[in-house]
Amino acid sequence: MQIFDATLKPVRRITIASPDGREQSGAAQVLTLAGSRSWQLALDTLRELWEISYDPAAAPIFDGLVHDYRMGEALPRSGFLGVRRTPLPAPLPDVLVPDGTRLVGGSERCHPPAPCTLRLLHLDTRSQISAAALDGIPHPGASAAWKQDERLWLALAGLRSAATPLELPRMQPGTGEPLPANARRIIRAAAPAALWLQRADGVWLKLDARTLQAQAELDARPQTQLLVLQGAPILVTPGTQGHICLRDASTLQERLRLPFTDLEGAWALHP
Repeated sequence: MQIFDATLKPVRRITIASPDGREQSGAAQVLTLAGSRSWQLALDTLRELWEISYDPAAAPIFDGLVHDYRMGEALPRSGFLGVRRTPLPAPLPDVLVPDGTRLVGGSERCHPPAPCTLRLLHLDTRSQISAAALDGIPHPGASAAWKQDERLWLALAGLRSAATPLELPRMQPGTGEPLPANARRIIRAAAPAALWLQRADGVWLKLDARTLQAQAELDARPQTQLLVLQGAPILVTPGTQGHICLRDASTLQERLRLPFTDLEGAWALHP
């Protein structure tokens, strides 16, 4: 893995491997934790989560348990562009980090019909908080987490049965309207507050933010992507004359038209 600075000058090269170097892996996901000024790496085959700080003033890293630092039993490494490892019982290649938290929800590789394990970890203590065995193939990376009335909720894509969101950190099912089974993707929008869920047939549902009852259906054409920009749901749709359209998902009003001939993917980047 190569890290570059803002001018695209390479500043550090890191081999993704176990501490002894015997096991190597690829990176399945790289997430930006803006509040911590760091990146979170979910790894394909290594039984670890990595956090790499891009803050020059990052605290030093002490390998081992948290109490090693307090007892002076560990030698520190530089925190800037250093690797903080969280040990795992199994690789977690698919993860979600709820905004404004130091929590990571991750799913192990699943082998249906056996239940799939979802784990919740805390990055500061580098330890597991809770775990749940779920039916289906949960996809945290395509799921949504949000805070409501001082409670943190997680709505999971990929579950085989209809289910209510889980309350974190206990991972207990909530009450209310269950979400449809086999959801492809779930997005939380803030303006206006709503949950957008893509069903297995590709249709997007707009759900009430509190009751989770369906308010509208959006039968989007193939290749249409739904993003959240500045809290608002935006549809990115390929046009027929060499352009793509960005539309407000709630009103379908066109916001922007860009010259593109093909649309294979679209992402919202948050500085």
